[in-house]
Amino acid sequence: MKYNHLSSPLQFVSGFGPRKAKHLLSNLAKKQVDLILKREELERFLGPVVYRNAIGFIKINEMLHLDQIIDPQNYDHRWLDFTRIHPEHYDLAEKIATDCFDQPSKDTNLVLFKTLKDKLKT
Repeated sequence: MKYNHLSSPLQFVSGFGPRKAKHLLSNLAKKQVDLILKREELERFLGPVVYRNAIGFIKINEMLHLDQIIDPQNYDHRWLDFTRIHPEHYDLAEKIATDCFDQPSKDTNLVLFKTLKDKLKT
């Protein structure tokens, strides 16, 4: 982890606890993982039940990514990883976003990128 002082609240995330949080951090350190870019990368470090319970409370730090992206339409990323929306509900959130902006569903990634970027500026 890049900032060790931010790891202590991990034990209070739903599905974790002190032992599971410590186990996750030690596995990340063993594999020399400094930066998690996608929520799905965490799945290989957690069991399926812990992942399902905890992942809605873990969000990827958007400030590390949004300003560096040149072509958001072709960027291989799930923009909803920057939110607290559970991955099981990504399809519904994407549908709401495209319906809200009257955009065809093929532009979902671009609509979500613009919405998140505008939200972070305010």
